[in-house]
Amino acid sequence: MVDTVDIAVIGGGIAGLSVAAELAPHARVTVLETEDQPGYHATGRSAAIFAHNYGDGMIRALSAWSEGQFASEVLSTRGLIRVATAAQRDRLRALYEDMRHDTPLDWLEADAVAAAVPLLRQGHADCAFRNPSAADMDVGQIVADYARGIRAAGGTLGTGFRVASARRADGVWRVTSEKGAEVAAAIVVNAAGAWADQVAAIFDMRPLGLVPKRRSAVTFDAPPGTDLRALPMIVDADEQFYLKPEGGA
Repeated sequence: MVDTVDIAVIGGGIAGLSVAAELAPHARVTVLETEDQPGYHATGRSAAIFAHNYGDGMIRALSAWSEGQFASEVLSTRGLIRVATAAQRDRLRALYEDMRHDTPLDWLEADAVAAAVPLLRQGHADCAFRNPSAADMDVGQIVADYARGIRAAGGTLGTGFRVASARRADGVWRVTSEKGAEVAAAIVVNAAGAWADQVAAIFDMRPLGLVPKRRSAVTFDAPPGTDLRALPMIVDADEQFYLKPEGGA
């Protein structure tokens, strides 16, 4: 049996789910996710922070435009501090001057950094800037809301669908999974994230040079007496590491 839709979206991360949720009221849409649950890879392992001043000018503009799309219950104020060693000071200062026009930022010298972030090794931070408005994002709730919206509009969300082959005939793509399930769609959206090039190859499309990377995270108990509710997210000046309260650790 072949499922026939107008649009098949390959990938059930934040990109695939959000575009499917927008399209579902206007067309027959299905999401084809490789894993057993949506948002399993980059979406579920993201830093989950909303900061107006993150990234280049285009990313900052997109963040500002998208803020109104998030319900208040999925955002909670966390704050973010970007720290620098003495060797990183000039780079951080330049970043601060570039970003402070988009959102209010506070410049901190070493003593103020130590007071705000007592978990850092004494003497590590020479300076920092603080974004007090940065907010935690409830990624699980955002994913669930998009999935609910897709289904409410008549769309479907299939998991365990790893694309094995695709062929086009008479203006329709026939997409087959490794398990033999088949979906027919006039339009296919490649939202496979870091695996988008692998999916593109199946459709004989030009690759973009995307390579899946492994992400490493360490979870540890905070020192006794640490108030995790008040601790901001801490990001290295060169983004080599970040530290953020998660699940009480």
